Amino acid sequence: MEISLTTDYAVRAVLHLAASPGRVTAGQIARDQNIPRSYVPKVLQALARAGIVAGSSGRGGGVRLCRDPDGLSVLEIVQAMEGPVALNRCLVRPGECPRDMTCPVHRMWARAQEDLLKTLGDTTVADLLRPGGRADETKEPPSPQSR
Repeated sequence: MEISLTTDYAVRAVLHLAASPGRVTAGQIARDQNIPRSYVPKVLQALARAGIVAGSSGRGGGVRLCRDPDGLSVLEIVQAMEGPVALNRCLVRPGECPRDMTCPVHRMWARAQEDLLKTLGDTTVADLLRPGGRADETKEPPSPQSR
């Protein structure tokens, strides 16, 4: 599973808005977050549909965060962009697989998904803006080569 580039851009855009006083233009987000300028409106529209950001046009216009960074989880941003997070189809549609109640792999996927959802749900935008990120982060994630 891999979070889409669009979702990565959305998290970065929200962090930018949370760290900025007042309204910010799409161009500022694109420049400061190294996101293609043509892509920012798509990201912001999805975030606006989810009630995470709001925009206004005209003089003094721009985009602002609609939610308190302390109450906005990374999971909410991911779900706004990706929809429900699921590591396997059997976790989204019970009964999809006739073995889902007895399969040891199903139980492993369910535990892994629960851990992922907990981490994303427990991490707020405000946590990510603090130096060092979340207080419970003690080590770097493994490199792709060490997996």
